[in-house]
Amino acid sequence: MNEITQTQFFGDFSRLNARVDILDRLTPEFYAREVDRIFRRAWLPVASMTDLPSPNSYVVADVPPLKTSLVVARGDDGKVGAFHNVCRHRGARLVKHHSGCRKALTCGFHGWTYATDGRLIGVTDKTQFPDLDPETHGLVPVTTEAWEDYVFVNFAPEPPASLRQ
Repeated sequence: MNEITQTQFFGDFSRLNARVDILDRLTPEFYAREVDRIFRRAWLPVASMTDLPSPNSYVVADVPPLKTSLVVARGDDGKVGAFHNVCRHRGARLVKHHSGCRKALTCGFHGWTYATDGRLIGVTDKTQFPDLDPETHGLVPVTTEAWEDYVFVNFAPEPPASLRQ
């Protein structure tokens, strides 16, 4: 039982490092770099089109590596979009239940209301916000594309490639 076990490798190793230091890969800094390199620029599946059968249906999708929550919704026009699950008023989580079908999503904190296409359509006590432009205070979108039965998102400001590519 005191015998040392060593893995045997075969092939051309001329372009490989002799050893990969695993301890370097087990640090919070390495994980943060990997999240930025992979999850922030890759197309990630977040929902199924069958979860969004009709206009105004929605589903909440959490993306743990990015510590974010999304609302994936089919608007009145039938188009599917994804938005950060955050009210633009005070940053509260907008939708708390996993899925449903509603014409509007209302924040439980102060009652700001959004259409399922992300537009801000209702503000409680508008007199408190005389200069508020609803056009610029809709939900924050995430690049969204559908393929077959899946909805994918990409968190890059400008994805390096389309989903099809």
